[in-house]
Amino acid sequence: VILAKAYQQVGQYEEAQREYQYAQLKLAEDKTHVLHADILVGQAQIALASDNDLQVALELFSAAVDNYPATPPYFDAVVGQADCEALYGTHGPALEHFGVAIKHLVSLPDRSPDEIKTLIDRILSHYQLHFDAGDYDLALDYLSLVLPIYDDQIPSDLLSQFALTHQKIAETRIAGVTPANDQVLIAAQSLDESARIANREAAVHFAKAADYFYEYAGAMTIIDDQAHGDSLWQAAMNYDKAQLWERAIEVYSEFRKTRPSEPRQQQATKRLGMAYQANGQYKLGADVFKQLIDAHPQNRHAHASRVPLARCHIALGQFSTALGTLQEVVNDHPAITPESSEYRDALIELGQLYHRMGRFEPAIKRLEEAVERYRQGEDGGLLESYLADAYRQSNRQLETDLKDTVAESRRLALRKEQVRRLEQAQAYYSQAINMLESRDLSSLSPIERLFLRNNYFYRADCAYNLARYEEAIDWYDQAAKRWEQHPATLVARMQIVNAYCAMKQYEDAKAAMSRAQYAFNRIPQSAFDDPNLPISRKHWQDWFRWTSELGLFDQAAMAPSQD
Repeated sequence: VILAKAYQQVGQYEEAQREYQYAQLKLAEDKTHVLHADILVGQAQIALASDNDLQVALELFSAAVDNYPATPPYFDAVVGQADCEALYGTHGPALEHFGVAIKHLVSLPDRSPDEIKTLIDRILSHYQLHFDAGDYDLALDYLSLVLPIYDDQIPSDLLSQFALTHQKIAETRIAGVTPANDQVLIAAQSLDESARIANREAAVHFAKAADYFYEYAGAMTIIDDQAHGDSLWQAAMNYDKAQLWERAIEVYSEFRKTRPSEPRQQQATKRLGMAYQANGQYKLGADVFKQLIDAHPQNRHAHASRVPLARCHIALGQFSTALGTLQEVVNDHPAITPESSEYRDALIELGQLYHRMGRFEPAIKRLEEAVERYRQGEDGGLLESYLADAYRQSNRQLETDLKDTVAESRRLALRKEQVRRLEQAQAYYSQAINMLESRDLSSLSPIERLFLRNNYFYRADCAYNLARYEEAIDWYDQAAKRWEQHPATLVARMQIVNAYCAMKQYEDAKAAMSRAQYAFNRIPQSAFDDPNLPISRKHWQDWFRWTSELGLFDQAAMAPSQD
């Protein structure tokens, strides 16, 4: 056996095999002899080295493991078995047997440095193989095997590998799930269940990547300044993506403080402000954005901070300040062109802010420009919805103007403008519905889903306010059927009744009331639990009961005509 091992060491495999077989023949009568383990392991190693015969090698290693567990060659046998299984692609058994080898090695009072190195090298070879192939989950499974060897004192190079692997897994999870930005939408309501699970898993891996990057940065503080800076940056970015805002704030702040000459200083400042904003610390976020803009007014990160600054002011209720910030961007800013993303974001935010403030005419102006420029983008349906709503609600001011106007020519002009705006609103509502429904509904954000539903009802309202009652009935009927499980369907049903009454078609109104009662009975009681609903379930019950008891439609039908 010793002679066979010597031949094997110098690569004379035929001679080694001959000696192993001779020894095996001599021991044929003693199946329990410990040298059988050496022979099986040696023959398995030769099968791999000379013929690359995985099947033969695996059978020999497995025989040594199963039959001679208490012998010195056991460690080499179980490592060889795991190695063959990994190469064979049976990763479950391979991981299990590598784990057995590690447990065996860790249990020894005197660990052999050579055995430790052999085991780690084999495991890391499989880690690297799967990492390079993009199978990051399996790569992490192999990498994690080595942790018990180090008793939490993980070498710095492994810290880096753990960090990169967790980051890659997270990026793989969210690929094709989240919008094209660098934030993770954890459990976003707009995603289906599988996507929410993927996002939650991504957040966990981003957080672990951040922890490893941060630990690695600490290990590199004195050894490698560049590696320290890069790892600290990656730690902050991964905490950011995991939406661990407090940790992101701490690490971005540390990066800014400890690396004042870094080229990424301004970017770190912007990201710090965004982390404060995401964490609901709007005053601190606004202060950071303002500092960046004041200190580096021509820097691209300062330009990118203007809209987030405005959003912080909006969140603080400082609408006038936010308007000023957004107007600076869209009104001939010397460095921000209409083709830039900063202009796009500012224009949309400005139109929506005017809408929020009830200043519908300037909202229409800004939103029309936004729709013209960006209607083909993913948020085109949302922009069309805002513009439609601004046109519809702007009629309130026209109603006020009508009441205050005496001149008949002026009144005619206002009524004509009312009709134009309602028709425009109706057209934009239809376009918005088509755009939103052309997408996968599971991809719509909560606000897009809300607008889609409201668009159906407001489109019908426009026809009703134009006294085009038959058209309104058709639109309300579409809305009622489209959202039949939502209490909003009852509003549409009620408006159908009102439209028939406006046309003095009381029998039709009575029939529509019966359909409304039927729709009410079919809506689950839990659907009325939302405290934000304008009409509660009890109010609907009362309305149906009073209408029935008073016989209003019968009385209206019997009333003499006023024509």
